Amino acid sequence: MSYLNAFGNGLFRTKHFVTILVLLAHLKVNAQVAVNTGDFFPNSTVQAIVEDENYIYVGGQFTELSDGTNISSLSYLVRYSKEGYTLDESWDLQLDNHVYALEVDGDYLYIGGQFTTILGSARNNLAKINKSGDSPTLESWDPSPDAPVRALELGNNSIYVGGNYANISSTARNCLTKFDTSTGNLDGGFSPSVTTYIPYNNTTVPGKILTMIYDESVDSLYIGGAFDHVGATGVNELAKLNGSNGAVSPDWFPEPNNEVSDMELVGDSLFIGGRFTSAGGQSRRSIAKIHASGSGAADASWNPDPPRNNFVFALSMYDGDLYAGGGFNSIGGESIVRIAKLSTSGTGAADASWSVSNGGSINYMITSGDYLYIGGNFSSLDDDSTIQRFGVINVGPKEINVLGNDNSIVSGDDSPNETDGTDFGSSLIGSSSTQTFTIENEGSKPLEITDIQISGTDATDFSISNITLPVSLSGISSTTFDVTYNPSSAGTSAATIQISSDDEDEGTYTFAIAGLAQTPQEINVQGDGVDIASGDDTPSSTDGTDFGTITIGSPSASTFTIQNIGDVTLNVSSIEISGADASDFSVTNITTPANVSGSSSVTFDVVFDPSDAGTSEALVTIESDDSDEGTYTFVISGIGEEALGLSELENIKVFPNPTAEYFSFESASLSTKDELILIDAQGKEAIRYNISTGNRYNISGLAGGIYVLVIETDDVRRKAGRLVIKN
Repeated sequence: MSYLNAFGNGLFRTKHFVTILVLLAHLKVNAQVAVNTGDFFPNSTVQAIVEDENYIYVGGQFTELSDGTNISSLSYLVRYSKEGYTLDESWDLQLDNHVYALEVDGDYLYIGGQFTTILGSARNNLAKINKSGDSPTLESWDPSPDAPVRALELGNNSIYVGGNYANISSTARNCLTKFDTSTGNLDGGFSPSVTTYIPYNNTTVPGKILTMIYDESVDSLYIGGAFDHVGATGVNELAKLNGSNGAVSPDWFPEPNNEVSDMELVGDSLFIGGRFTSAGGQSRRSIAKIHASGSGAADASWNPDPPRNNFVFALSMYDGDLYAGGGFNSIGGESIVRIAKLSTSGTGAADASWSVSNGGSINYMITSGDYLYIGGNFSSLDDDSTIQRFGVINVGPKEINVLGNDNSIVSGDDSPNETDGTDFGSSLIGSSSTQTFTIENEGSKPLEITDIQISGTDATDFSISNITLPVSLSGISSTTFDVTYNPSSAGTSAATIQISSDDEDEGTYTFAIAGLAQTPQEINVQGDGVDIASGDDTPSSTDGTDFGTITIGSPSASTFTIQNIGDVTLNVSSIEISGADASDFSVTNITTPANVSGSSSVTFDVVFDPSDAGTSEALVTIESDDSDEGTYTFVISGIGEEALGLSELENIKVFPNPTAEYFSFESASLSTKDELILIDAQGKEAIRYNISTGNRYNISGLAGGIYVLVIETDDVRRKAGRLVIKN
């Protein structure tokens, strides 16, 4: 084919046009080199594979497909999506027999084989469909060769059709014909006539072309198969033709002594595989390296030399190495079965470190990006029995990829996020959180991980565990390591992870990580802006826990503030009042449970509404999820007094107050004709005094408590204040 690739050691031409749009996200399957596990597989031999941007087209001798449980009745030609290598069960060409050759040309798919109908229409052995829509449509082009088509090759705006037919497009053409891809017309100037002589009956019959490669740089078409003449020129199994007129190259005669099944052109070297035992003037079993110029001599040193009758049916190049498939059980000096990776230089030694177990012959192979698409009659691939007769093998170089939460993290990523686990979210100081990261080797060659480091201002807040370095990852495999975030101080922590490996272009793989360190929820209670310690049993008017003395029926309220001085939300579950006098107090202006976010607060009121005169005392209990003060308590108190209905007498000063023995008072408005009365908490007169010039009044005989001081003048009583008597 004319498509030219620059790869590895130089230029090479592949059998099929390759569009490298494989999505690696769909190729990470169970640490296998073979990646198309678990989908429908054909029930018989695959003999042709080609691809476009979105699909892989697979043709052969199969009559149905199975996933081990379910059966698909599609036959002979199917397509798999590159999105996970799933069978497109809606795509059915309704072929009635074998497919041997495929070629993609833009929106069109050329199909060669041994069939008579396709898409409900008659087509003998060769057809062209438009595959661009959801449903394929058959083109009118109908050359109708009279025998199977076994090879197709695009080149120079033409398609070359090879097989073992004698007539095509109602024209005598032995085995090989050239058509214009735009018009579909047969090129009358190209008529090489490939034949084979049958000695026992002295007849000449069409030969058989199995493989072709077009070299656009020199307008040459290489053909391989089973034949002994091209036109009048005796040439066995392998020939080099002029791509325009079909003339045989006059000097190039490698002359393999048996069938050639496949070829790969790499610069000036043509690698061939087949059933021969000699080629290019050398003893060569089943595989040889032939000079593409000159006389076609075999390379004198290059000789993988599989055993006798261990044939090579398929060849494909990747990154300077030659992959060979067939029915052999050793090759290139190694006991490698049916598929091997060979050096294109030296003796053609096999790579002993690369082998893929399989359960049968490899008949066809093409390269796509970092992958080999292989077909044949194998019953398993890479120890996976769900991969049969069609397989996808990763042959790419070692290639590092890092995942967090099953999401890829690009090297150099400096934006931590929770989706891939690089943002650890919030953690309490004193506690830790751990994230597991996965290092993948997406290539087929071993990847050596030599070091993992954490750097940056807050590197000490993070640590690496659960990996022993260095570690070697085989092809399509992975390992994990943990990063633990254990912050020592509040605030944002930021650092960078650096993974060192022998990846060719990402030997230093970095990504940023971050976390937020928070102090735990921490309760504090205030009254009138003053802190109230948990367990405080000394009510005070300063912090509002002492409600003072109020008249029964005239309730009084104190507002308290619950603060969360931590970062994490504080959950307040309840606020209760308990104790003998709990009924004199009530909690209002809050609904529990209540959430108090970090560094914020919520308020509630306690209303004192005594039902009886005297001192009331109770315990406020706040329940929350504070770690060490989940039960927060403080005592409240107040005094209730009966309403006396007295007017107030101003400018009276009573002292000392409280007192235990006596009291005095100052007032410029009182005289000795006035009387002084102390009324107890029950509203009863406790003692009466005449106003004396000595201004000292003994109270040693009275019980402790709160008394109302009343001045009586001419039977008119006025309230002068309160006196607290201590025992």
